[in-house]
Order: sequence, then C-alpha cells, then structure tokens
Amino acid sequence: MTLLLLACAPVDQAYVVGIADLQVEPRTLDFGALRWGETAELSLSLQNADSRTADIGLELKGRGFTVERRSLELASGEEAEVAVWFTPYAEADATGEILVTVDELLVRVELQAATVVD
Repeated sequence: MTLLLLACAPVDQAYVVGIADLQVEPRTLDFGALRWGETAELSLSLQNADSRTADIGLELKGRGFTVERRSLELASGEEAEVAVWFTPYAEADATGEILVTVDELLVRVELQAATVVD
C-alpha cells in the first residue's frame, strides 16, 4: 500500500510512504552469442534494503530464457543470487525481461542474447 502525504507539506513537496527498498543488479543481463546446443548462465543479485521482510516475485518474459525461481522471501538486509539461463531456440537474436516485484515496486531487468549459426 502507498500513502501520499500532501496536507502538511509545502506546495512543492510530497512524501511517499510504504514503497519497498529492493536493490536489483544488474539491470541488463547480456548472454552474448551462443551456438545451438549451448546454454549460458548469469546471476541476478537481489538485496532487501528495507526494514521489513520482502516477498519478491519474478515474472519471466521471453523465449529461450529460464529463471531459477519465480518467488522468494528476503529478510531485512538479506541478499540472494538468482540464476538465469539462456538456450538458443531460433536463428535470431533473443530479448526478454524479468519483472521483479515487491509491494508497489516494479523493477525491469532486460535480457539479451544472440544465436550463432555455423
């Protein structure tokens, strides 16, 4: 839930309360160029910088990509690595994204890969 406080603030200020503080790195995962039959793995780092426990959702969009898990819980200050894989599925570049969500916060992580054909 998000609470926007305006009544006691000066006209040019607003205070937002209740948005989770989640650090997500990197914001782009580039798997480079892979040949048919190869699989590459990269890691996504998540850190809960909030004082509350975070229930995190990971929604994957894009063909050829796989994510280790779809959800996890991180206590305050805790961090985790989530594996992401790419396996070529067509003779074309691949793009996708992971939507990382917690409370009202949405972070997009771009996914990129290419397929090399011999």
